[in-house]
Amino acid sequence: MNLSDKTMTLFLTYGGSLESWEDAGLIDREMAIYRKLLDYMGGLQVYSYGAENEKRYENIYPDTKTLLWPFSKGRRFHDRIGQWYNRHALTSASVYKTNQIFGAMAAVQAKRMFRKPLIVRCGYIWTVNSEKEGDRGYSLAKKKRIERRCFMEADICVVTTRRDKQEIVNTHGIAENKIRIIPNYVDTEMYTPVKDSKEDSVTVIFVGRLSEEKNLFNLLAAVEKTGRVDKLIMVGDGDLMAQLKTAAKGMQTKVDFLGRKPTREIPGLLRQSDIFVLPSLYEGLPKALLEAMSVGLPCLGTDVRGIRDVIKHGETGWLCATDPEAIASGLMALIDDRDLRLRLSENARRLVEENYSLDKVTMLELDVIKEALEIGDAGHIPDGKL
Repeated sequence: MNLSDKTMTLFLTYGGSLESWEDAGLIDREMAIYRKLLDYMGGLQVYSYGAENEKRYENIYPDTKTLLWPFSKGRRFHDRIGQWYNRHALTSASVYKTNQIFGAMAAVQAKRMFRKPLIVRCGYIWTVNSEKEGDRGYSLAKKKRIERRCFMEADICVVTTRRDKQEIVNTHGIAENKIRIIPNYVDTEMYTPVKDSKEDSVTVIFVGRLSEEKNLFNLLAAVEKTGRVDKLIMVGDGDLMAQLKTAAKGMQTKVDFLGRKPTREIPGLLRQSDIFVLPSLYEGLPKALLEAMSVGLPCLGTDVRGIRDVIKHGETGWLCATDPEAIASGLMALIDDRDLRLRLSENARRLVEENYSLDKVTMLELDVIKEALEIGDAGHIPDGKL
């Protein structure tokens, strides 16, 4: 199928914008797949919750148009009635796709209004993460209803792991033949390998949000327990920044809090390090871990949902429990065994090249887009109102 005259509308997460991606240093990474897709497609529309200055990205990304709320007030209603204001653009689109479940109802409503095929994609299962964060009762039940509705209304559902596929089959009764697995991707030409360091000093790096689920206080305690880590680099921002800085005071290990960094700077920071660690309590399919593996850093991760989907213990990385003693033991296993580090490094890079490269994932995305368009052409999209 020739896609050169086809346009896709991407519905961002509720409240999200291209500007918020840029502020978080993520826009290059998040837009990489869509720049690749535009080599094959005629255009991209981004249904964004940003303000009028969001239009400047149309000059940065050719063949890209932003669909915005047209008024200075009431932008929170964009997910419910913004489709009407952007009806001409949405009518001209060939296929819709969501970025996450939170915000996907806007795409569901657009599908019902304009009868376009819909791909509901999520990088993680919204309700699973919400429950792990302590959500209960009416709030969690409402999220489950929204999540089920979005998956049911989709023509194709896309998740990042087999585990997530089974989750929505079991929880929401979605037919397996309606679900496709497309993992997160890495630009392997940007994240190129680094040679194993022979220096005596040891630098450990973490990249991600400074939030509760990342288990970072236990990481600080673990690093100090080893007595062998000279520097810990923390890349990212979050609610726990001030508390973590306080906890790091008085540590023998030097801890550098670098804050948010743009995507283009991350490969260099990884190459300056000796070990990447992701000590989380749970994950989706962690992009930061895949990027570190692409660079060829030996990676230590906790044996939890999401991380164990990527790391095979002793082959592509090292797994440990979430407590400080276990994390410290894992760090020591890597610090003390250069041959192990080299083997994990080579295997990790190979795993990413074979399964998570940007080029490979682009082809998977194109296959799903073509499949959705074929469903639309066959007229299988249901009529009806919300």
